[in-house]
Amino acid sequence: MNGGSTIGGWRFSMTDLNLTFVRNRPVGAGFKGKVHLPILKKEEDWLYEAAILPGGDYQFSVKPETKSTVDLWVAEVAFDKTSFVQIQKVGDKDLVATAVLNGKIDFAGNKNSIIDMKDITFKGLSISSEKSNPIVMVHGARQAWMCM
Repeated sequence: MNGGSTIGGWRFSMTDLNLTFVRNRPVGAGFKGKVHLPILKKEEDWLYEAAILPGGDYQFSVKPETKSTVDLWVAEVAFDKTSFVQIQKVGDKDLVATAVLNGKIDFAGNKNSIIDMKDITFKGLSISSEKSNPIVMVHGARQAWMCM
């Protein structure tokens, strides 16, 4: 995925655009493409579909890959199907992307890792693109957040 398009600072592309008409009147619109979470390898992107709702709002559905590499942790991650990305319109122009991730992480088996741990379960790992306060946070853990 090349180019300079972003949603809340996260790279994205649009591959399909659709419009639905009934009796020559528009009744629906949407688009599809790929979005890149900043914790994933540069070449790993997730597929999304979006509907354009009345009033100019969007409803996104992102399909996480089951296995991904997280360079930040030098680890392999298996994401659960319960993981999701939400993209919200803030104000008149800005879009904020937030990922809530669940799954298992393996630090073992990577030649660059000094840690040898497998099947570490995580739930509610949140990553936000909000410009005023971008965060990585694990829900339910005290003080388990860090500013990026």
